[in-house]
Order: sequence, then structure tokens, then C-alpha cells
Amino acid sequence: MLHNGWRRTGGRGRYDAVRREASGGRAVVQRSKLNRGWFLGVVVILLTLAGWTVVPIFIKEFTTDVDAWTSNGWRYGLAALIWMPLLVYQRRSGRWKPGLMRAAVLPGVVNACAQVMFTTSFYKIDPGLVTFGLRSQILAVTVGAALLYPSERAVIRKPIFLAGLLLLLGGTLTTVGAGYTLAVRSCMKGYGAMESFAAISQYTAGAMIVLMLILGRD
Repeated sequence: MLHNGWRRTGGRGRYDAVRREASGGRAVVQRSKLNRGWFLGVVVILLTLAGWTVVPIFIKEFTTDVDAWTSNGWRYGLAALIWMPLLVYQRRSGRWKPGLMRAAVLPGVVNACAQVMFTTSFYKIDPGLVTFGLRSQILAVTVGAALLYPSERAVIRKPIFLAGLLLLLGGTLTTVGAGYTLAVRSCMKGYGAMESFAAISQYTAGAMIVLMLILGRD
């Protein structure tokens, strides 16, 4: 028989055995989910690394054909078109989360400013130096996270984390602002990564296209 979810076959010891068996099953399921999450995380990191690797190369190639304003306008204009179907789908399917576009305003403005500086830098210095310097944003993100998010402080205090920061600081000549990362964490809580970036891209693309039409050549 079943009694409150447990099989009643042999006294209290049997109940305990069944509980242990069920608990072990839950542990296996949790480990399976953790393994899948770990694998997905590694894949996402590798894809991010690939994106960071090829984007500077493409932008540098564009410097011989178009100015920075035109490069940004076409690049983010295309990104907005790619991401817009996701927003339209969520709107029509009833999965739209209220306040998404309002929350994306600040990250979109910060990202637009960052993209202007990011792309312009490739017209002034080599792409290798640009990407090398950008890694110093990790320092700015860490400081901002320590100030704004108490839950992050325990991780930041770990010796291995501090050692990594010191190595990064020693290998980086300058530091850059990380306002975009902090703005996303502050404003986009409760929204998924894909829908957040889709919304931010719309604002960034709008700014980039307007600047291209005003300041771009050809």
C-alpha cells in the first residue's frame, strides 16, 4: 500500500529504506542536471571565446572599406533584425515579460556608447592590442560587483580569485570601464539572457543607425 507517498510493507525500517531510495534517486537526478548544465556552460564559454576572437578581425578588415560609424550602423542594424523575431514571438505567444524594453534602456545606452569607442579603437591601433586591453574590464566588473552585490564578496575574497586578478593586472596596461556589464546585471534581473540581449540590441542598433546617417561617410 501507499501511505503519504511511501510504500507500507514492513514497518518503520521499510519506510526509512524507501525514503533513502527516493532520496538517492533525487540526488542522481540533481547530478544529471548539474552535468548537463556544466556541459552547456562549457559550450557557451567556447562560443563566446570564438566570438571574441573573430569579431575584432572582421572589424579591423572593415576599417579599409568603411568608417567606424558606418561599420557600427550595419553591424548592429543586422543584429537587431536577427534578434527582433524573438521579441515578436514572445509578444504574440504571451511569454512577454512586462517592463522588458524599459529595463533595457540603460544597458542599451551604455552599450551604444561602448560600441562607438570599441569600434573606433580599431581605426587607431592594432586589434591585438585592443582585445588585450579589453580583458582589463574584468577588474572593473569585480570592483563593481563587490560594491553592488554582497553575495559576490565571498567569491572575490578567495585567494585563487585574488591571484588571478593580480596576474591580470600585471599583464594589462590599462583598465576600461565596465558599465555595460554592471548595467545589465542591475537592470535585467528576471529576464532571460536571450530576450535581454534582443531588447538591448534594438536600442543599440537605433543609436548606431542614427549616428551612421548623421556622421558616416559613403
